[in-house]
Amino acid sequence: MIRAIRAAKPDLVFVCSYPNDSVAIVKAVNEIGVGESVKLFGGGMVGLQFTPNMVSLGSLLNGIVNYNSYVPGIKYPGIEEFLQRYAKKAAEEKVDPLGFYLPPFNYAIGQMLEQAVTATRSLDHKVLAAYLHKNEMKTIVGPIRMGQPARGAGAVPRHRRQQHGPVPPAREAGGAVSGPVQDGRGDGAVRKGTQVEAPRRGKAARRPRAAFFG
Repeated sequence: MIRAIRAAKPDLVFVCSYPNDSVAIVKAVNEIGVGESVKLFGGGMVGLQFTPNMVSLGSLLNGIVNYNSYVPGIKYPGIEEFLQRYAKKAAEEKVDPLGFYLPPFNYAIGQMLEQAVTATRSLDHKVLAAYLHKNEMKTIVGPIRMGQPARGAGAVPRHRRQQHGPVPPAREAGGAVSGPVQDGRGDGAVRKGTQVEAPRRGKAARRPRAAFFG
């Protein structure tokens, strides 16, 4: 599959995968490479957020764009205390020692239910659902509001997408990839952060080619 993508010479590759496939794809990309045309690789790769996989893959994850639910540095009331208690329990149970990916949101679900039960003094599912859809919940991952779009205030889930470095080069010769991403605005300009580089004269703008798989 990776060889087929390389042969297609796309500008970007969007991947949707579950844990086992995500790990296998990362290893294959670093072994075979996706070619010099690819400037962006990643997307919705589930499983790369788990600590054991991050430890196992290490630097192989460099250059891959992916999402995460919670990352250190997002300081909401109670989150640091929760992670400290989680880390102690995780060591005893021999599970994910960091717990950044899902545990904070699982705890937040319990907080939301606690607030709804306390406010309504009921365990009726319909009553609780009505309260949850009408009120903003205070949680360790920030305020959460359900129902209509929160329009920037407490939208859930919040996902952080990031890329560290260029797309991973192949371990064999000819697979190194570097350089900025050309977007699809049609003007041929190459955007580096906030700076815009004009297209070279005499060359028509080319729409980026994309490859999707999952």
